[in-house]
Amino acid sequence: MKNKECRNCGSTQFHEKDGIWYCDYCKTPYPIPIIEESKSVEFSPIKNKVFIPKSIAIFLLTTISVSFFILEKKYNLKDTETIDTAPSTHINLGIGESSERKFPRKWTQEIYDDIRIARQKYDSKTGKYIFDGGDNYKDLKKIVGAPSNKEVQRADYGYPERIYATWNKSEDNTLSKAIYITYDAKTFMILDKSIF
Repeated sequence: MKNKECRNCGSTQFHEKDGIWYCDYCKTPYPIPIIEESKSVEFSPIKNKVFIPKSIAIFLLTTISVSFFILEKKYNLKDTETIDTAPSTHINLGIGESSERKFPRKWTQEIYDDIRIARQKYDSKTGKYIFDGGDNYKDLKKIVGAPSNKEVQRADYGYPERIYATWNKSEDNTLSKAIYITYDAKTFMILDKSIF
């Protein structure tokens, strides 16, 4: 070993421990060569190899492939669709619903279409949103009647307190289209509308 040189650091100093030669400088392990007096022996460092049996590798690949195939079929991963995140201002009948569903109470398509939504502006001085140009909820209520349900959304992130009004019952209490109107609790200005 005295005439050999370490491939990692170039040192020529080695020591033997438990049947393996180690470089004194960088501690790189080398196998013990079979030394014959007349031959010069070349040897390389021992490397830690990770061995995965072929059967385990095949099993893992098969499992991943089958899992992907099942998920693809279940969630239709190949067919993607774009989701519109803008406030809904059109009729969305949903899957399997009939276009023959009635409007709730005194609602009509024309009344719904004529509702003007307020424009929002952010006031950087006050950190709040200001709304203008929208129709008044009280005027709408006079035309279509009281809603079936109301929910209050407290003021947050610069938005004022809002109320969500829902109409979802027809005159004869049968299943009807649901109309949602959001309005400002102080000014009664309509902030959003949607129909399902």
